[in-house]
Amino acid sequence: MFHQLYRLINNDKFQHFVYGVAIYSLMLPFGMIPAFVVLSIIAVTKEYIDSKGFGAMEYKDAVVTVAGGGFLQSWYIVFEKLSTLF
Repeated sequence: MFHQLYRLINNDKFQHFVYGVAIYSLMLPFGMIPAFVVLSIIAVTKEYIDSKGFGAMEYKDAVVTVAGGGFLQSWYIVFEKLSTLF
């Protein structure tokens, strides 16, 4: 079990997803659109730096990073809808 957890935590796409959630949550107080813009800029810049020899550049990494922000925003929407029911 710990071996599977270790593999998940060390998965590159999982790390990008988690960083996307973290960056988006830090930027969300400034608004949803600015948060997505900053998150997208950071994700693309990170892959640009990787393309210059500091890592393995993958466009999927940028997409997964932004998807982390989208995931968090979807939960905010779900909880907002649920709060109106009670």
